[in-house]
Amino acid sequence: MRKGIGAILLLGACLGLAACTREPVETTTAESSAIESSMAESETTTKAVEEPIRVAIVCKGTADENHAFDSGARMAAGELEAEFQAMYGEEEDVWEEQVLQACEDGYDYIVGAASEIADYIVKYGEEYPEIRFAVLDAEVPLENVTSVFISREEVYFQAGTEAARFTKQTETPGINEETVIGWIGGMNIPVVQDLFQAFANGARSVEPEIQILEQYTGSWENADEGQKIALSQFEQGADVILSLAGECGAGVLAAAEDCGFYVIGTDEMVGDSEAVVMTIESDMERIGYFVVRKLLQEELEGGTVVELSPQVLDKAYKAY
Repeated sequence: MRKGIGAILLLGACLGLAACTREPVETTTAESSAIESSMAESETTTKAVEEPIRVAIVCKGTADENHAFDSGARMAAGELEAEFQAMYGEEEDVWEEQVLQACEDGYDYIVGAASEIADYIVKYGEEYPEIRFAVLDAEVPLENVTSVFISREEVYFQAGTEAARFTKQTETPGINEETVIGWIGGMNIPVVQDLFQAFANGARSVEPEIQILEQYTGSWENADEGQKIALSQFEQGADVILSLAGECGAGVLAAAEDCGFYVIGTDEMVGDSEAVVMTIESDMERIGYFVVRKLLQEELEGGTVVELSPQVLDKAYKAY
């Protein structure tokens, strides 16, 4: 990784001056080699000065799905005059290929923008110790990797309080007499479990005896499974369901619109559906900006875990 510029050696030759004649100066083989070596070093150093720092992000999903994170990361790279590359993929073998390609192409910084990419950062982080990596929502115990966790617990706690209050508003069409709410997650992984716990704690802070139905689709793409689970929870009395299941949320929303219950959704549910009572936005643009800018400024230490809360993002974003 480029961290500085080597010294440039300038060699001068002494010229003997006479009153009327000028004697040629003989150069030994050793001196010629030294001059050639110095010229080569000078040329290499000049190229190093001209070559920009390079950063790549490897994203899970399509360019459209990662637009916000890409936009923030690209903005940070542009402000610091770094070369930027974004790569997208929906399969594990693609993510591995992209991480390896970025390493082989000599990128100085590589960001895995999803926890699923962590395995390949572990693998190639060891093989390329000179490259600095960062990964979201996964911990990688390598000295050249910063593990960045997005603290969303406060937001999901608030979503839980909102769900508990809404399910008690029996005068609202579609709200029944029972205090039952639902949670539909995608993959049952630790970061999602933490958010469910925050959601449940928020709901119980309003209604301690509330019943919370917790289920997972097992993927982020199966809208049919999301719809099936949502209908099942509705039949069990849930009239407000939080969906944190990626594209499965489309099925949850379809069931809500058909049956008359309500949904708390994430980014994919931004719209004007009357079934959506609250939308949790991920703020990925500011996260992308923060991670890339801090990496390029050498302010994210390798081998550490960094937690980003909305307050930290606000403070950092305003500083720039």
